[in-house]
Amino acid sequence: MLRGIVPPAGAVFALLFFVSCGNGRGTEPDPFVERQIPAHLSADVSGVVESANRFAIDFYREIRNRKDGNLFCSPFSVSTALALADAGAAGETKAEMERVLRFSGNQENVHAAYGALVGSLDRGGALGGYRLNVANRLWGQTGYPFLETFLDVCANDYQAGFETLDFLTNWESARQTINLWVEGKTEERIKDLLPPGSVTQYTRLVLTNAIYFKGKWARQFDPITTTNQAFYRTGGAASVPMMYQKETFGYARGTDLSILEMKYVGEDLSMFVFLPDENGGLADLEAGLTHEALEAGIAAVRDQKVIVYLPRFEFTVDFELNAVLADMGMPSAFNPETADFSGMNGTRDLFIHGVFHKAFVKTNEEGTEAAAATGVVVGVTSAPNYPVFRADHPFLFLIRDNVTGAILFMGRVADPLADA
Repeated sequence: MLRGIVPPAGAVFALLFFVSCGNGRGTEPDPFVERQIPAHLSADVSGVVESANRFAIDFYREIRNRKDGNLFCSPFSVSTALALADAGAAGETKAEMERVLRFSGNQENVHAAYGALVGSLDRGGALGGYRLNVANRLWGQTGYPFLETFLDVCANDYQAGFETLDFLTNWESARQTINLWVEGKTEERIKDLLPPGSVTQYTRLVLTNAIYFKGKWARQFDPITTTNQAFYRTGGAASVPMMYQKETFGYARGTDLSILEMKYVGEDLSMFVFLPDENGGLADLEAGLTHEALEAGIAAVRDQKVIVYLPRFEFTVDFELNAVLADMGMPSAFNPETADFSGMNGTRDLFIHGVFHKAFVKTNEEGTEAAAATGVVVGVTSAPNYPVFRADHPFLFLIRDNVTGAILFMGRVADPLADA
């Protein structure tokens, strides 16, 4: 629940400005100029950001109860990989995928806009004081007749290069080649994205997305002030390294939660932490999560002095997403009898064998490192004066590109000492 967030005067305009330009604060330069999004695509990119963020909330709500404990993912990586597959989908399969991806009926330039968004993110990483890399790649069976129209969309809009591999007779070597590419694009943080058995002699195409982020806090924590303190996890308290500082951060209060914004160097990206007041309040917070509530909470954040306690945490989470995405409303893509990816090869003999996602996050006094990758395997049939933000119990967090508003990563910390 993000109940009780009451935006200050002018917040309605601020929220509208955020939706269109990705930043609801002040008279800063137009981010679409700064990040070189073509003027003719700016409205389309805003639409894609909203679609991706709505998918992010839908996706998180779907997976939150499927895995206990710590949780982390990149909905943006998942939606980008699925958008690549959507470029080759047709009929009801395409309609289902675009409903799940929250594409609206008037988004004619959706793939070009996705490409412009990814390009903007990459340029931000090059220009800012942080690292942010997004990479896409297609891996197709040698000699398989993919349509040039499909490959052109992937290459021109997503900068997704096409490489041929021999799935038919050397599928295990092909799987390792793809996994090594993912490792390289994520600084070796995401290993073995495609598990054994995920790629077979029936595989004809694998669509991959990898995203890597490393940024330093604009206001770093001093390691000297980090002390072992209690974190009240389910099952009892544990002693964890708790970082501390009293500084100016973005902050908002609701009737049942606090929101903290911590910017990274360059201020293009921030981590937002949503801390319920009650120790056991995370489940209610997650259950009440909506796109509108999240936007209203972010719009209410204002800079002020805050005393912050935040645990260090690091973990990796992996998922197989077939059932998740089918339950979200795109079952046809996984059924050989109903799947229609004729936009890829001109026939209906392809369906999605598996969607695999893996994500890593590390947060400490210096900043945050996060990485994620998604693979879509396609085959044939066969103090008193200051607010105190003490994150000493489970909380939700996300990493967001402030220029476009795109939510890049999202997760929860249930136990800072545990791996996923």
